[in-house]
Amino acid sequence: MTVADTLGWIAATLMVATFSCRDPAWMRPFAVCTNIAFICYGFSAGLAPVLALHALLLPINLFRWWQGGRTPARRPIEADIVASYGGGAFHHPGDPSGSRA
Repeated sequence: MTVADTLGWIAATLMVATFSCRDPAWMRPFAVCTNIAFICYGFSAGLAPVLALHALLLPINLFRWWQGGRTPARRPIEADIVASYGGGAFHHPGDPSGSRA
């Protein structure tokens, strides 16, 4: 296996890790590492489209990562629903198990 192949497999593994992230706080750092790995792979293997794509995506991911650290934490949508209904249980209007009158 060549160095380019090894870099390609590392980049592919990082891509899977990026898509596997449930926590958005971890997704962007993994995406940035993935972009760097694919840039190295594209350069070493002479794959201009891979190199160009990830060179374009890297600043976007860096910006979004930086931007994500600046926004206030969002509450889960369930908290908004409970707050809008006065803290009581939420029942769908068509739910026969206990609709509000």
